[in-house]
Amino acid sequence: MAIVVVTAPAVEPVTLNDLKQHVRATDFTDDDEILTAKGISARQHVERFIGKPLISTTFELVYDAFPAGEITLPKGPLQSVTSVKYLDATTGLEATMPSDDYAVDTASDPGRIKPGVSGWPDTADTVNAVRIRFVAGYGDAPSDVPEPLREAVLQLAAQLYQHRAAALVGESAASIPFGVGDMLGEYREWSF
Repeated sequence: MAIVVVTAPAVEPVTLNDLKQHVRATDFTDDDEILTAKGISARQHVERFIGKPLISTTFELVYDAFPAGEITLPKGPLQSVTSVKYLDATTGLEATMPSDDYAVDTASDPGRIKPGVSGWPDTADTVNAVRIRFVAGYGDAPSDVPEPLREAVLQLAAQLYQHRAAALVGESAASIPFGVGDMLGEYREWSF
């Protein structure tokens, strides 16, 4: 199984203006590029920590064959399934499964796909025979992202901006700002 990003988020959950206000850098533009990069890094850190994209992102999940039963999509919150494609066992050609042949559960997090009564189709005996394209994230706009997650991005970006070195001398260092772990905890995808 592999998962790849097909389409990255179109916007960031925290705007450059939000970051500039947070770090009190509204009077100049010299650091706009650095702040933008720190915002992206902070968003990516939050996404890795919680195991979910913040803004709508298109993913492709790849299997060698359909697993037995339902498929749990590893990124959430699931917004939609764009397509389920597979290499047909008989022809070896790529086919798209009709959306009526499977059910999509966007209410659960993580989301799921369940085959219809006829089950999953047989696939060619080769690698990467199944490709499921789906969209996950809290929404298309920064306002769709829960406020604690936006605040975590702001605090992480500010720390990255204000402490650009890997080591600090004469100060206490923290890997993430105080309280950010608590903010992220309720959104984190846990697996056992």
